[in-house]
Amino acid sequence: NPVVIRNTLSALKKAGILTVARGTGGAELSRLPAEITLYDIYHALEPEGLDSLIGIHACQGRACPVAQNIRRVLEPPYQAIEEAVRRAMEGVTLESMLGTFHALVEEPAEKTGTAPQG
Repeated sequence: NPVVIRNTLSALKKAGILTVARGTGGAELSRLPAEITLYDIYHALEPEGLDSLIGIHACQGRACPVAQNIRRVLEPPYQAIEEAVRRAMEGVTLESMLGTFHALVEEPAEKTGTAPQG
């Protein structure tokens, strides 16, 4: 979907990960792949963090004691999970992911003796 691609490129540009040429199009990295972490990319595309994945719905206004307190119960473990995810993602660079990708693409060619496609 072209709109999704434009929005993704725009978010990555806004985060300083890409530069996008006006008019003719085309995009390139603003930094070396070793300087871009998986968290940089994730945070650019999901600025709300884990709330977009495991968000807590607003329901404190209800009379139910569970609804009134569930946010305060879930916030500490969700924050710990988000911090653990952030730390793990900060340890993965675009360079390492590209290396893994290229190794996987070349692996079948080595086994069959054919050149990789793409």
